[in-house]
Amino acid sequence: MADPRPYKKLLRLVMRAFYPGPCPPKHHQDEADEMARSKLAKIDTTGLGIVLVEYLLEREWVPEEQIASDLGQHHKIVRRALKFLEHEHIVMGEHRRETKRMQKTDVVKAVTATKAQQLAEATGAAKEGGDDDEDAVQKQHTYSYWAVDYPRMYDMVQLRLFVMRRLIKDEVDAREVLAKYMCKAPQCGREYTSFDMPDLITPDGTLCCTMCTGVVEQVLATGQTGDDEQRKERRKRLQQLLVDMEDQLKPVADLVLALRNAAVPHHGALIDWAKVQQAKLVGGGAGAGAGE
Repeated sequence: MADPRPYKKLLRLVMRAFYPGPCPPKHHQDEADEMARSKLAKIDTTGLGIVLVEYLLEREWVPEEQIASDLGQHHKIVRRALKFLEHEHIVMGEHRRETKRMQKTDVVKAVTATKAQQLAEATGAAKEGGDDDEDAVQKQHTYSYWAVDYPRMYDMVQLRLFVMRRLIKDEVDAREVLAKYMCKAPQCGREYTSFDMPDLITPDGTLCCTMCTGVVEQVLATGQTGDDEQRKERRKRLQQLLVDMEDQLKPVADLVLALRNAAVPHHGALIDWAKVQQAKLVGGGAGAGAGE
């Protein structure tokens, strides 16, 4: 696998720049979510995204229950945060049907085991423990595994920087051939164009709606309105915002540029990763045996 260290540094910078608040943020939380109606919804999750990413950066594929246990967090809070990070293309998750007994074993063993092997081990464990209810022991549940998704994370950061710059630059450089205008009266809102100017302009130089005599102002590319002085002031603020953004995000932008032609690390699908780990274990054991 490619060297993950510069990508880990990039992800740490991104998390602190864009995700320092609650995870998930309030505007992203689904009101229909069961947790939104529970006491867990009142728990402050500020910084949880950073904590989860830091945890996963030092590991590869990890079971969700282990993450919650190691961090001392409720599994529902961890699951919702991880799903948000997956939506943001930062982590990737896989969900498997496994017996409870198998899930408590080594991750590689649990993932590479066939369904028959899982059931056989569960049945054997039930008999050793004197548990006659084999159906309960053999019952499979859905378990989730999570890992950092370096390729999608890198693409997401590039796209995010591009969109942020583009939105501000487009507004700063907005030059419409055909200007649009709108009546500011709440009960009206009639729209006009430059061709309607002769009918709108009054002797004192203001623009007046032909329908309700309300004030008419030009509509900018963002949908906002304002007179010339207001537009100039807004444009000046946007230019300063662009300068500030470039300055604050320079470490992220520089690292993205430096990694443009570098190989991106990738853990691969859960089953493929587990097979590689299993082969390493077998190879290590064989090497040790040959050495003896």
